[in-house]
Amino acid sequence: MLTATLAAPVCLTAGCANPALDDAEADPRDLYAEVSRLYLAHARSVRRWALRLSGSPAEADDITHEVFLVVHRRARDLALVDKPAAWLFRITSNIARHRWRDRQRAAATRARWSATVVDDISTTPFEALERRALLQRLDRALDS
Repeated sequence: MLTATLAAPVCLTAGCANPALDDAEADPRDLYAEVSRLYLAHARSVRRWALRLSGSPAEADDITHEVFLVVHRRARDLALVDKPAAWLFRITSNIARHRWRDRQRAAATRARWSATVVDDISTTPFEALERRALLQRLDRALDS
């Protein structure tokens, strides 16, 4: 469980107290420190939201980790974020929706493939033709 609290205010807007975060050539250590502070401040809320969306604790953990991977990849965009909680919840919702859609597509594909009738591939084409002719004769015999 996450119990850490925010050590310093999260600075995510232009003109913040940490000018290195506003600079396009910011030191990566400053950016990653900012991501760490953002994680400590919001990870519990993001996980709770992910749990509400997914209904599964394991899925919520996966979504939470994925959210902060996105944040880490977009660390240079942090200076443009006015409301970090809203931004994180939007990312969380998008990831949960994408994962749900992927599960739905996979289930539909499995259903489509399981419904496909495949002839016994161990028979030769001649055996399959012979069997079909035998079934046709049987149908005619049953109809008369």
